[in-house]
Amino acid sequence: MLVALLALSAAVGGAAAVPDARIAIDGVEASSTEPVVGERTTLNVTLSNSGGSPEAADVRSVRLLDADADEDAAPLDEATAVGALSPGDSLDVRLWTRFDEPGERRLTVEVVAEDEAADDEDEGDAVTVTRDVVVDVQPAEVTLDLRTRGLAPEDL
Repeated sequence: MLVALLALSAAVGGAAAVPDARIAIDGVEASSTEPVVGERTTLNVTLSNSGGSPEAADVRSVRLLDADADEDAAPLDEATAVGALSPGDSLDVRLWTRFDEPGERRLTVEVVAEDEAADDEDEGDAVTVTRDVVVDVQPAEVTLDLRTRGLAPEDL
């Protein structure tokens, strides 16, 4: 019985192997605490490679997606060839978007990285990490300055 459990444990452990590069999305901060409809909003994304990670990772892309859109919808923004992360390192990536309507918007930040290839491999393993963030978009305020003057009879 114990042998069967150990064999099952090894099979499960092999299927759920931890990638060598342990990429994390540490934070997603909007440039404004209250983004407004029509204004360009910056999202600062902080990425890291865990200090316990045995491998460096090459961050291929960071994408900003509308979490409520179809899977094949175009990203709202994308940064490519972001750079390498050694174990324990972090980096910031800026993504931009505009919102057309007020209300809560659920966005997904998706990071695709590749860890270093082993000696017997041509390419490293791809690592994909996602994190959702909710942004409360405010309606645009319109300021209208209206001045009136009386019309002279000749203006009519």
